[in-house]
Amino acid sequence: MTAEQFFGTGAMVLAVLGGFIGLPMQILKNWQRKSVAGLSLTFWMILYTNGWFWILYALSKDKVDWYLIIANLPGLFFISVMLGQFAWYGGWLAKIRVGSAGGG
Repeated sequence: MTAEQFFGTGAMVLAVLGGFIGLPMQILKNWQRKSVAGLSLTFWMILYTNGWFWILYALSKDKVDWYLIIANLPGLFFISVMLGQFAWYGGWLAKIRVGSAGGG
């Protein structure tokens, strides 16, 4: 195994673990509280955009970099769920629900 393969595999495994452990724990906490209070929408939007840039970079290389794609896909999925929570619990979807709940 070359150094590139070793570090590429290690980075991919750690990123996937972060995506499958850390982010779902935050999503669960948000769901239990029915709130995203204390979280920065700007931070999550930057992280989401960053994930897409890494994937597009991996696809644009002469040889597609599957390490980068696999490492970033779980994070993009779970960050998408979190952005949905921002919309649902604190954003425009919450305002629509509150506005329609009053009957009218």
